[in-house]
Amino acid sequence: AGAKKKGKDVMYADVPFIECDVCREAVRMAWGKANDLREKRGKVREDELTDITENMCDTESEHGDWLGQFDVVQSGDKLSLHKPGGYSQCKKECSTVAYACRKQLEEVHSDLAEALYLQKPKSLDKLTTKVCKKWTKACTKANAAAVVKHERKDETFKEMDEKAKEMEDLMRKMNK
Repeated sequence: AGAKKKGKDVMYADVPFIECDVCREAVRMAWGKANDLREKRGKVREDELTDITENMCDTESEHGDWLGQFDVVQSGDKLSLHKPGGYSQCKKECSTVAYACRKQLEEVHSDLAEALYLQKPKSLDKLTTKVCKKWTKACTKANAAAVVKHERKDETFKEMDEKAKEMEDLMRKMNK
């Protein structure tokens, strides 16, 4: 299920419990890609950053490949993102992470690209706070206090082998 599609595989009841983690990880990913571009070339164009932030919640984009790195884990009455290592095929939990990403960041992706371009704020922590607490409200006290009351079926994180990952990356490049 691609991120552009209205995810039939999305576990909607999980979304409020992972929005903060997803927002933080999305900002971290965008920050890392912006810094990688700067290190390679010394500077970066704003349109390149806009491309990253516009497509970072799309599982079919090369900028959305990070979404397959996470497992949604329940611990007591809380859900969180866990990074077990490697990439999994995008199924229900990945589609849910992608949906939470779109829900939080769709309206602010241009502002995020501009902040990355201007390098303001200068630290990842400050940018994450700005995006996830001020711009999107993904990380509120209410979200932090929320407890899982619904029955959920956990999806096992199954790491893709190297060949499957290479094939998926090739398909993402073709979707550019």
